[in-house]
Amino acid sequence: MGKQLTPNNSMQASEKYWDRATKAYRSKNFPLAKKWFARSAELRPKKDRAVFLMLIADCEQELGNHSEALRSLRMIEPNHIKKAFIQIFIGRIQLKLFRPKLAERAFRKAIKRKPSAGAYIFLGSSLSRQGRFREEKACYQAALRLEPDNEEAHYNLGVRYRVGKQYTKAEKHLRRAIAIDTKYALAYAELGWVLVHRKHYPQARNILIKSVKFCPDNHWARLYLALANWLLRRLKETEVQYRAALQITPSDSDVNAFLGDFLSSEQRGNGLHYLQKAVSIDPGNVLALYYMGKHYYRNYRDEEASHYLKRSARRGHQKAKKLLTQLSM
Repeated sequence: MGKQLTPNNSMQASEKYWDRATKAYRSKNFPLAKKWFARSAELRPKKDRAVFLMLIADCEQELGNHSEALRSLRMIEPNHIKKAFIQIFIGRIQLKLFRPKLAERAFRKAIKRKPSAGAYIFLGSSLSRQGRFREEKACYQAALRLEPDNEEAHYNLGVRYRVGKQYTKAEKHLRRAIAIDTKYALAYAELGWVLVHRKHYPQARNILIKSVKFCPDNHWARLYLALANWLLRRLKETEVQYRAALQITPSDSDVNAFLGDFLSSEQRGNGLHYLQKAVSIDPGNVLALYYMGKHYYRNYRDEEASHYLKRSARRGHQKAKKLLTQLSM
């Protein structure tokens, strides 16, 4: 007969598996960590398994298995699953599965159970994905009433104001986010973009340089910095940033279009190559089609210009429509 596990032996074995699991988790070996967390959980009473099941769900998330992560969470005992932090975890997974309404339901349960700034921020994100922007803004404001120094709430509210073209309010909240977290790269990027819109180009450039410093792989920060440099006629630096953005996302249609338009406008290289690549990546990209039309218009190739401008205008691009009118005069 095999050796019978006593309660003490079970606990010792569970702790041994736990140590193996945490070691594997720290080394980012998530399949192995998941295996040992599961073995450790099997040796615990059901009422004590919530933490293990959450960690298994976290491993599944890291592996991109979001549905499996949800399945693990649903195995948690009912008295535990009602807890706010577990509902937040469930809501975050639902967001990754592109289910904002189900995510909203989980975040509202969390808030009902225990209101927190984090829950309100996540609820705002789920509402944003449903196009409910006024409610989204109210969530970030609620988060700030609970935690006035929550940098993420200030950042999200700043972005919402920026999207709504309320640049003064956007600047206020983004600056507050940076004051709280002086290395908040995304907040620097958004603030820089706001300052570009407010035509404070030297200041925008300085802010965007910090964003790129703190997060070199954010291609949008580099695109914003490129535009700020271009508006300041710092053409060499503009090209450097556009090319850096392209290196980060070489298959992005917009990035190819931005670089192509810059090179074409300033006659600094083969802009047409990047414009053609942008259109080949996404034939329906209205911006790339407009830039293609503008390139041909600039080079007195009216037939090709008309072809691309019409394609862009049919998709609603206003500048393409305006240029088409000029072309027909």
